[in-house]
Amino acid sequence: MDLMLLPGKDKKKSPLSMMNVTFGESIEVIKIVETAKKNVLQIEAFDHREKILSIITWDFDENVEVNLKQCVPNPDDSVAYNIVKGMNLKMNYLINQHHVIDLEYNIPIRQTSVDQQLDPECVSYI
Repeated sequence: MDLMLLPGKDKKKSPLSMMNVTFGESIEVIKIVETAKKNVLQIEAFDHREKILSIITWDFDENVEVNLKQCVPNPDDSVAYNIVKGMNLKMNYLINQHHVIDLEYNIPIRQTSVDQQLDPECVSYI
């Protein structure tokens, strides 16, 4: 199925042109991904100057940002950052070499390395 963005309240304008956001010169939009919610898209953008990856969840019916996830990708990682489709009403997932992050709540739901090099003799968890 192709990505389909339905016209909003003003049917004469393209919904993407009505988006109330401005990207700087150093920001490249890499990918636009649909979600399970109608007219809610996730925009993957990379700021080449600051080296920040952003995933912006945008509601085109209300013309507002729903969520924003930002991270600094590690260039030494052997697996890139990818957005994959979610199930039901989830806002998709961000997957990389070390994490699976739920983009609805911006929390990791799986983490491969939890070893924080803490000395249990010196650190109290109580």
